[in-house]
Amino acid sequence: MGFEYKLSFQSPSGESTIKALSRLPGATLLANQADAIAFRHDARDSGMPDATASATEYGLYFCHHGGFGREYLGHIVAQLVHTFGTISIDELE
Repeated sequence: MGFEYKLSFQSPSGESTIKALSRLPGATLLANQADAIAFRHDARDSGMPDATASATEYGLYFCHHGGFGREYLGHIVAQLVHTFGTISIDELE
């Protein structure tokens, strides 16, 4: 549950997308989900992450769960633009 976004951009693969995002502070690859990543401001926190993201055919599905989630959205957008170029963002309902 949280605020969901569709980030559309051109990436060679889901693996490339997640690899670019894994460089961000607080990023943790999810062992039980291919092409997914979680973001936690406090790495020691084992509860709900601030945000999660999954590579998709259109680019990236992003969900912020509160806390620093919105801040992570900004960092993710900046990283994606730097790595892949222009992106579009749509809030999902």
